[in-house]
Amino acid sequence: MNFRPVKKLQVHRTLMSGAKVLVGTLAQNRQGVFFQYAQSYLDM
Repeated sequence: MNFRPVKKLQVHRTLMSGAKVLVGTLAQNRQGVFFQYAQSYLDM
């Protein structure tokens, strides 16, 4: 079995107050590039 790691990047947003919040995760694998919003961001 070949193991190929998934490349991931967490995306943050800096608010006007200076606070940084997690927006979601950007991931890339052999099938393409995908983005998933963080539930905590959607609940804002």
